[in-house]
Amino acid sequence: MIENIDRNDFLRKLFPNQDFGAIFFGQISFDVGGRVTLGLHIKNKPVVEVKKWGVWGVDYNVIVVEVLGKTNGEIILNNQFDFDFEKVLINTEKDGFLIKQEGPGFFLQIPVKYLVFQGCSIYKNSFDD
Repeated sequence: MIENIDRNDFLRKLFPNQDFGAIFFGQISFDVGGRVTLGLHIKNKPVVEVKKWGVWGVDYNVIVVEVLGKTNGEIILNNQFDFDFEKVLINTEKDGFLIKQEGPGFFLQIPVKYLVFQGCSIYKNSFDD
């Protein structure tokens, strides 16, 4: 997924294999004119330690990557109350990308022209797994 995000230099340092692993769409915000902001919650430990974030597993265990995009088609969002960490599929389309995520009881599909990295935040969470 990282290769589909513009301005991704920082992300490539954190995850040089270019794979976030399972993602939780914690925030999805739609604006007038087709803009969409996505908060991608990632629970994979980054390869590089970011000093201001502290220590992985002690100070934080989730990185939230915020990306901005422009939608260019029909958005499908089924049962957002059951969203969880799952793998994201991105298919290259004629006019951009088709982001898809599916898990037990939920489905998300967002067609976008582009995705641009905006920043990261972190938090500590306890998971059921």
